[in-house]
Amino acid sequence: MKDPREFPKANYWSTPVIIFVALATATTQYYFLGEDRVSEDSVGEVLTSIFGKTKKGRTAAAYVGVVCFTVHMIGCCVIKSVILVRSCQLLFNPVSANKGGWRTRLEWFGFSILILTLAFGLTIVVKQDASGILPKVLGVLVISLIILLPILLHLWCCKKRRTLASVPWYEWALIAFLCIVGLVVIAINFVQIGVQVANPSDVGGAENTTLNSFSTITDCSSFSIN
Repeated sequence: MKDPREFPKANYWSTPVIIFVALATATTQYYFLGEDRVSEDSVGEVLTSIFGKTKKGRTAAAYVGVVCFTVHMIGCCVIKSVILVRSCQLLFNPVSANKGGWRTRLEWFGFSILILTLAFGLTIVVKQDASGILPKVLGVLVISLIILLPILLHLWCCKKRRTLASVPWYEWALIAFLCIVGLVVIAINFVQIGVQVANPSDVGGAENTTLNSFSTITDCSSFSIN
Protein backbone atom coordinates (compact mmCIF):
# COMPACT_ATOMS: atom_id res chain seq x y z
CA MET A 1 0.00 0.00 0.00
CA LYS A 2 2.95 2.35 -0.45
CA ASP A 3 1.26 3.62 -3.61
CA PRO A 4 -2.41 4.51 -2.84
CA ARG A 5 -3.28 3.97 -6.51
CA GLU A 6 -2.80 0.24 -5.94
CA PHE A 7 -5.70 0.12 -3.45
CA PRO A 8 -8.33 -1.03 -6.02
CA LYS A 9 -6.20 -4.08 -6.87
CA ALA A 10 -5.89 -5.02 -3.20
CA ASN A 11 -9.63 -4.51 -2.75
CA TYR A 12 -10.52 -6.65 -5.77
CA TRP A 13 -8.40 -9.55 -4.54
CA SER A 14 -9.26 -9.37 -0.84
CA THR A 15 -13.05 -8.97 -1.02
CA PRO A 16 -13.85 -12.43 -2.51
CA VAL A 17 -11.52 -14.08 0.01
CA ILE A 18 -13.13 -12.25 2.94
CA ILE A 19 -16.64 -13.15 1.73
CA PHE A 20 -15.69 -16.82 1.36
CA VAL A 21 -14.10 -17.00 4.81
CA ALA A 22 -17.03 -15.19 6.47
CA LEU A 23 -19.63 -17.46 4.85
CA ALA A 24 -17.63 -20.60 5.60
CA THR A 25 -17.22 -19.58 9.24
CA ALA A 26 -20.89 -18.72 9.71
CA THR A 27 -22.28 -21.82 8.03
CA THR A 28 -19.85 -24.16 9.82
CA GLN A 29 -20.68 -22.66 13.21
CA TYR A 30 -24.40 -22.88 12.50
CA TYR A 31 -24.05 -26.51 11.41
CA PHE A 32 -22.24 -27.61 14.57
CA LEU A 33 -23.94 -25.37 17.16
CA GLY A 34 -27.43 -24.81 15.83
CA GLU A 35 -29.67 -21.78 15.87
CA ASP A 36 -30.15 -21.52 19.64
CA ARG A 37 -26.48 -21.14 20.56
CA VAL A 38 -24.95 -19.28 17.65
CA SER A 39 -25.35 -15.83 19.24
CA GLU A 40 -24.20 -16.90 22.72
CA ASP A 41 -20.77 -18.34 22.06
CA SER A 42 -17.37 -16.84 22.70
CA VAL A 43 -14.57 -16.57 20.14
CA GLY A 44 -12.94 -19.68 21.57
CA GLU A 45 -16.15 -21.68 21.21
CA VAL A 46 -16.56 -20.46 17.65
CA LEU A 47 -13.07 -21.68 16.77
CA THR A 48 -13.81 -24.98 18.49
CA SER A 49 -16.99 -25.38 16.46
CA ILE A 50 -15.05 -24.80 13.26
CA PHE A 51 -12.05 -27.05 13.91
CA GLY A 52 -13.22 -29.32 16.72
CA LYS A 53 -11.09 -30.94 19.40
CA THR A 54 -9.44 -34.30 19.65
CA LYS A 55 -8.46 -36.25 22.74
CA LYS A 56 -4.99 -34.72 22.46
CA GLY A 57 -6.35 -31.17 22.26
CA ARG A 58 -6.74 -28.84 19.34
CA THR A 59 -5.80 -29.98 15.87
CA ALA A 60 -3.07 -28.36 13.79
CA ALA A 61 -5.72 -26.62 11.70
CA ALA A 62 -7.16 -25.07 14.86
CA TYR A 63 -3.81 -23.56 15.82
CA VAL A 64 -3.35 -22.20 12.29
CA GLY A 65 -6.84 -20.70 12.53
CA VAL A 66 -6.07 -19.04 15.86
CA VAL A 67 -2.84 -17.57 14.49
CA CYS A 68 -4.58 -16.26 11.36
CA PHE A 69 -7.43 -14.80 13.44
CA THR A 70 -4.94 -13.07 15.74
CA VAL A 71 -2.95 -11.60 12.86
CA HIS A 72 -6.18 -10.44 11.24
CA MET A 73 -7.39 -8.68 14.39
CA ILE A 74 -4.02 -7.05 15.03
CA GLY A 75 -3.82 -5.83 11.44
CA CYS A 76 -7.37 -4.44 11.39
CA CYS A 77 -6.98 -2.70 14.74
CA VAL A 78 -3.61 -1.20 13.81
CA ILE A 79 -4.91 0.13 10.47
CA LYS A 80 -8.02 1.62 12.06
CA SER A 81 -6.13 3.16 14.96
CA VAL A 82 -3.45 4.66 12.69
CA ILE A 83 -6.10 6.34 10.52
CA LEU A 84 -8.00 7.62 13.57
CA VAL A 85 -4.90 8.96 15.32
CA ARG A 86 -3.70 10.61 12.13
CA SER A 87 -7.11 12.25 11.63
CA CYS A 88 -7.10 13.62 15.18
CA GLN A 89 -3.59 14.98 14.80
CA LEU A 90 -4.45 16.72 11.53
CA LEU A 91 -7.65 18.10 13.04
CA PHE A 92 -6.14 19.61 16.18
CA ASN A 93 -2.71 20.65 14.96
CA PRO A 94 -2.40 20.54 11.15
CA VAL A 95 0.54 22.98 11.11
CA SER A 96 3.06 20.67 12.78
CA ALA A 97 1.47 17.30 11.91
CA ASN A 98 3.71 16.74 8.89
CA LYS A 99 6.88 18.05 10.50
CA GLY A 100 9.52 15.87 12.09
CA GLY A 101 10.71 16.27 15.64
CA TRP A 102 9.83 15.31 19.19
CA ARG A 103 6.75 17.51 19.35
CA THR A 104 5.08 15.65 16.48
CA ARG A 105 6.03 12.28 17.97
CA LEU A 106 4.70 13.27 21.40
CA GLU A 107 1.44 14.46 19.83
CA TRP A 108 1.08 11.13 18.03
CA PHE A 109 1.83 9.24 21.23
CA GLY A 110 -0.64 11.37 23.20
CA PHE A 111 -3.49 10.88 20.72
CA SER A 112 -2.77 7.14 20.60
CA ILE A 113 -2.95 6.80 24.38
CA LEU A 114 -6.09 8.96 24.52
CA ILE A 115 -7.95 6.91 21.91
CA LEU A 116 -6.93 3.59 23.48
CA THR A 117 -7.98 4.81 26.93
CA LEU A 118 -11.35 6.03 25.67
CA ALA A 119 -12.00 2.78 23.82
CA PHE A 120 -11.08 0.65 26.84
CA GLY A 121 -13.12 2.91 29.11
CA LEU A 122 -16.20 2.49 26.93
CA THR A 123 -15.90 -1.29 27.09
CA ILE A 124 -15.75 -1.07 30.88
CA VAL A 125 -18.68 1.35 31.24
CA VAL A 126 -21.03 0.02 28.55
CA LYS A 127 -22.64 -3.23 29.55
CA GLN A 128 -23.85 -5.92 27.23
CA ASP A 129 -27.14 -4.51 25.95
CA ALA A 130 -29.71 -7.18 26.72
CA SER A 131 -32.50 -5.07 25.23
CA GLY A 132 -30.86 -4.94 21.79
CA ILE A 133 -30.88 -1.14 21.51
CA LEU A 134 -27.11 -0.65 21.25
CA PRO A 135 -26.68 -2.79 18.09
CA LYS A 136 -29.42 -0.80 16.38
CA VAL A 137 -27.77 2.51 17.33
CA LEU A 138 -24.45 1.20 16.00
CA GLY A 139 -26.24 0.10 12.82
CA VAL A 140 -27.54 3.63 12.29
CA LEU A 141 -24.03 5.03 12.78
CA VAL A 142 -22.50 2.50 10.39
CA ILE A 143 -24.99 3.27 7.61
CA SER A 144 -24.56 6.99 8.14
CA LEU A 145 -20.76 6.84 8.07
CA ILE A 146 -20.08 4.31 5.31
CA ILE A 147 -22.99 5.04 2.93
CA LEU A 148 -24.58 8.45 3.40
CA LEU A 149 -21.54 10.49 4.47
CA PRO A 150 -19.30 9.40 1.55
CA ILE A 151 -22.10 10.23 -0.90
CA LEU A 152 -22.56 13.69 0.60
CA LEU A 153 -18.81 14.34 0.55
CA HIS A 154 -18.59 13.17 -3.05
CA LEU A 155 -21.37 15.52 -4.12
CA TRP A 156 -19.82 18.36 -2.13
CA CYS A 157 -16.46 17.82 -3.85
CA CYS A 158 -18.17 17.73 -7.25
CA LYS A 159 -19.89 21.00 -6.44
CA LYS A 160 -16.63 22.63 -5.33
CA ARG A 161 -14.96 21.47 -8.55
CA ARG A 162 -18.02 22.48 -10.60
CA THR A 163 -18.41 18.99 -12.07
CA LEU A 164 -21.95 18.19 -10.88
CA ALA A 165 -23.31 18.65 -14.39
CA SER A 166 -20.93 15.99 -15.73
CA VAL A 167 -22.11 13.26 -13.32
CA PRO A 168 -23.82 10.58 -15.50
CA TRP A 169 -27.47 9.68 -14.97
CA TYR A 170 -26.73 6.11 -13.87
CA GLU A 171 -24.49 7.42 -11.09
CA TRP A 172 -27.33 9.66 -9.90
CA ALA A 173 -29.65 6.64 -10.01
CA LEU A 174 -27.21 4.60 -7.93
CA ILE A 175 -26.77 7.46 -5.45
CA ALA A 176 -30.55 7.81 -5.11
CA PHE A 177 -30.96 4.05 -4.62
CA LEU A 178 -28.27 3.88 -1.92
CA CYS A 179 -29.67 6.91 -0.11
CA ILE A 180 -33.23 5.55 -0.16
CA VAL A 181 -32.15 2.12 1.11
CA GLY A 182 -29.95 3.67 3.81
CA LEU A 183 -32.68 6.04 5.01
CA VAL A 184 -35.26 3.24 5.06
CA VAL A 185 -32.98 1.04 7.17
CA ILE A 186 -32.22 3.96 9.52
CA ALA A 187 -35.96 4.69 9.87
CA ILE A 188 -36.68 1.03 10.67
CA ASN A 189 -33.94 1.00 13.32
CA PHE A 190 -35.32 4.17 14.91
CA VAL A 191 -38.82 2.66 14.99
CA GLN A 192 -37.48 -0.50 16.64
CA ILE A 193 -35.52 1.59 19.14
CA GLY A 194 -38.67 3.58 19.97
CA VAL A 195 -40.71 0.40 20.46
CA GLN A 196 -38.08 -1.08 22.77
CA VAL A 197 -37.79 2.15 24.76
CA ALA A 198 -41.57 2.29 25.15
CA ASN A 199 -41.69 -1.39 26.17
CA PRO A 200 -38.37 -2.06 27.89
CA SER A 201 -37.46 -5.66 28.36
CA ASP A 202 -35.81 -7.14 31.41
CA VAL A 203 -32.17 -5.97 31.32
CA GLY A 204 -31.27 -7.39 34.71
CA GLY A 205 -29.03 -9.99 33.10
CA ALA A 206 -26.92 -7.45 31.29
CA GLU A 207 -23.24 -7.95 32.03
CA ASN A 208 -19.98 -6.29 31.16
CA THR A 209 -18.20 -8.53 28.69
CA THR A 210 -14.79 -6.93 29.25
CA LEU A 211 -14.89 -7.55 33.00
CA ASN A 212 -16.22 -11.06 32.43
CA SER A 213 -13.36 -11.87 30.06
CA PHE A 214 -10.84 -10.38 32.48
CA SER A 215 -12.31 -12.45 35.31
CA THR A 216 -12.08 -15.60 33.20
CA ILE A 217 -8.42 -14.95 32.37
CA THR A 218 -7.47 -14.35 36.01
CA ASP A 219 -9.76 -17.03 37.46
CA CYS A 220 -6.96 -19.56 37.78
CA SER A 221 -4.88 -17.25 39.97
CA SER A 222 -5.38 -15.55 43.32
CA PHE A 223 -5.88 -12.17 41.60
CA SER A 224 -9.19 -10.49 42.37
CA ILE A 225 -10.80 -7.49 40.68
CA ASN A 226 -13.38 -6.98 43.41
